[in-house]
Amino acid sequence: MRAVIRIALLTLLVAVLIPSYETSKEESNKDVEHTTIILIGATGDLSKKYLWKSFYALFTDRYLAGKRHFSFYGAGLSPIEQGRTKLSEILLNVVRCFDEKCRERKKKFIESTQYVQLKTREHYETIGKRITENIQTYYAIDDPERSVEFGRIIYMAIPPSAYRITAELANRYLRPTVGRPWFRVVLEKPFGRDLKSAERLSKDLASYFKEEEIYRIDHYLGKSISNLILPFRIIHKNSFESFWNNKFIERVEISSMEELDVKGRTQFYDEVGVFRDMFQNHLTELLVLIAMKLPKDSSSIKTLTESKYNVLKSINKIRKKHVVQGQYAQFNEQLINEKTRTAGNESSMPTFGSSVLYLNDPRWSGVPFILSSGKSFPEKSSYIRLIFKLNDACLVNDNLCGKRKEVIFYLGGSSILMPPCIIIGGDFPTIESSSKWKLEHVPGNWTFMGWNISSVQVLQPEEIRDAYTILVRALFDGNRHMFVDTPRLLESWKVWTPIIEEMEKELPRIYEKSKPKLVNLKLTPNGGLDYKYFPKIIKFNENDELDTNTFRNSLLIRRSHEELVLSLANDIEETMVERIDLTGAFHLVLSGGSSPIPLLEELSSRASLPWRQVHIWFADERCDESNFKMINENLLKNVAIDVANVHRVPIYLFDEEECFESARLYNELIKKNIRSGHFDYIVLGLGNDGHTASLFPFDNQSLDEREAYALFTNKGPVDGVQNRISLTFKAINLGRRVAVFVAGKSKREIMQKLKTDDMQILEKPIVGVQTNNLTWFVDNEAM
Repeated sequence: MRAVIRIALLTLLVAVLIPSYETSKEESNKDVEHTTIILIGATGDLSKKYLWKSFYALFTDRYLAGKRHFSFYGAGLSPIEQGRTKLSEILLNVVRCFDEKCRERKKKFIESTQYVQLKTREHYETIGKRITENIQTYYAIDDPERSVEFGRIIYMAIPPSAYRITAELANRYLRPTVGRPWFRVVLEKPFGRDLKSAERLSKDLASYFKEEEIYRIDHYLGKSISNLILPFRIIHKNSFESFWNNKFIERVEISSMEELDVKGRTQFYDEVGVFRDMFQNHLTELLVLIAMKLPKDSSSIKTLTESKYNVLKSINKIRKKHVVQGQYAQFNEQLINEKTRTAGNESSMPTFGSSVLYLNDPRWSGVPFILSSGKSFPEKSSYIRLIFKLNDACLVNDNLCGKRKEVIFYLGGSSILMPPCIIIGGDFPTIESSSKWKLEHVPGNWTFMGWNISSVQVLQPEEIRDAYTILVRALFDGNRHMFVDTPRLLESWKVWTPIIEEMEKELPRIYEKSKPKLVNLKLTPNGGLDYKYFPKIIKFNENDELDTNTFRNSLLIRRSHEELVLSLANDIEETMVERIDLTGAFHLVLSGGSSPIPLLEELSSRASLPWRQVHIWFADERCDESNFKMINENLLKNVAIDVANVHRVPIYLFDEEECFESARLYNELIKKNIRSGHFDYIVLGLGNDGHTASLFPFDNQSLDEREAYALFTNKGPVDGVQNRISLTFKAINLGRRVAVFVAGKSKREIMQKLKTDDMQILEKPIVGVQTNNLTWFVDNEAM
């Protein structure tokens, strides 16, 4: 029975969609404002899911409010009968009605809609003439030079590849020719894939349309909460705005995570990736809303758009150290299943990314804006989070300094308990309800985004509508600041194109939905961004020995040389801070040679570290003291370290022939200062022959030592310094953290040999490093 009713309704709808224009006897055309909306791509997914519902909402809002009349043209490539049937099906489901009033509104909307075919130049020309004739006929206007058309919208819900020809035909045939109605053209992203393509597309559009006629949609600007950011700031200009700067704000987090993966649209994502899909547009636009300076006249669209543009101009160059990227584990399998790629031709396109941005603006100097987005995460969540400094943002009561304070614009997610809202957490003034939001008391004793919900102010929008409904309304009203103009588009691509192209040369890290901890991030002391737990790098094929996350049963971190140095320095710093917080001191063991020099230089650049609480020890020393000289030159003389905390091997007390005596003294020095025997962090190197520290192959006495922490050896290389002092395996394996730093092509051969499990300590001493706290830091050239 339901099927019969549905067929009957469809038949009725198809009949309605066949245009019938009789002169209206009841309508007076005095003061009537008629708007024509042409939706090109009328039966596509975007139109089906969002656009027709948004047009229906516009129709009911404006038509029922007064003399605002509409005619809708759903345009597509399909022939008339086929297209009408498809559109009828869509309109049938545009809204579900449960009362007569709703059904009447829906009927009027459908009566205002018709399907047209736009495939050829002749189609465009015919429809352009018909639109004018229909309006003239409907309102019984005899004067061909007079029109009641108020405005005309061309909405291109089509692929960007079709923009140019469609723009040319729309400009020539669909632009109003009678009267002086406004004319607006709407475009969907992507607006290019880099700066050059965006410039070409913008130039093409400028050939046919004026800048003020172009409305580029970014649906994140239409989300209920992002739509409230400027009103919130403007209304509280005299309170919150004075704290909206680097004096009070520690950092800003802008995040949009999705539960869904890209199954079903892998081809699109393999071409675009997460940075083009989310960062260049959505996340950057949200950053702009937070960072922009409020103009004196906040009602002026011109000054609002200028202020937004100035933010983009102020973004500092994004470098590799500012970016991390990942790819969910099933992505390449899906590419192969959907025949986007073949086995052996895997993709390195990222599906997750995070970047820290800094602004060249005194107001925001030093404040990190951390942007993150990814697919296939445990839950969906989008938010902007302003985290205030503990001891500076004492906004109400000085006694509450040190208390956590945040403002969170929660755009929405998968939480069934929390709808989109603004959360004010901490010692802030009480926010009053307004025409745009209401202060809600959320019942219960549960936690959301780290806050007990009973302890925060929650502001909920008075009206929650989907993004397209809000943007279609803004389009009709001409609110251009809610759309992306050409200068902002191109400036955003200037920011993102260089780093996107640079990161395409890098391999993403693999993550799994079940292990979201793997993509936890941390800010580094040099202003960069890094993973906390170093998930493994993608492996392209069986011949590529890329990061398998372990090497000889210990954690492996493999990166480019520059990134590896940063990763090791970050790990040392993190351990340093932890141990100093716990014990008040940090005992660091360093190795000699040339490989550690970049690491020492990186550490020396971090002058703000608590160097006065750091103790420096030596994994080995040559009897000419060349290791001390190298470490002193590249690190010690550049940081504020206490001389008494630099524990040199006391070779300087003896003649070179008697330097073996210094081993005994160093052993006693270690026992006295490291009573537990545990150094906090030991950095070792790897020689081409497999030695580490100064423990060399076939030096039985040194390799078998089990009692002392330091020893003398004369088994150094014949062509080098043979007499040396070295830590023993006892001292090394007691280390709380041990890192083996391996860099350069010259180490590739020994690394290949070490993959064999049956290596003996006598042959390759490095295998004597046997501790659960070992991490291999290896650059790409060494493997």
